[in-house]
Amino acid sequence: MATEEETTDSCVSVEATYSSIQNHVLARSCTSCHGSQGNVSLESYSQVVSGTNSAGNRVVTPFDPSNSRLYVTVNTGTMPLGGPALCNAKIQAIRTWIENGAAND
Repeated sequence: MATEEETTDSCVSVEATYSSIQNHVLARSCTSCHGSQGNVSLESYSQVVSGTNSAGNRVVTPFDPSNSRLYVTVNTGTMPLGGPALCNAKIQAIRTWIENGAAND
């Protein structure tokens, strides 16, 4: 059951789990720039939850989306750079996953 935004935005429903976010968001919209050769890698769970950007800000701070660069940058539209902004369903899945502790599930 897709919402109007998901239908018009070609946004698939994304579960608030790491595996779903990795497969439907990070792999499709982020890892072409944030892969193994980038400053911030989003290719694996350990890199996502333990990584920091060049300013020392954590990529993901479990239970705290407002201090997680991944959520902040997609929510403000700063990322993905040069690509279409993520739809609300994907942004909310990232937020919920972080709020729930950012488990490797």
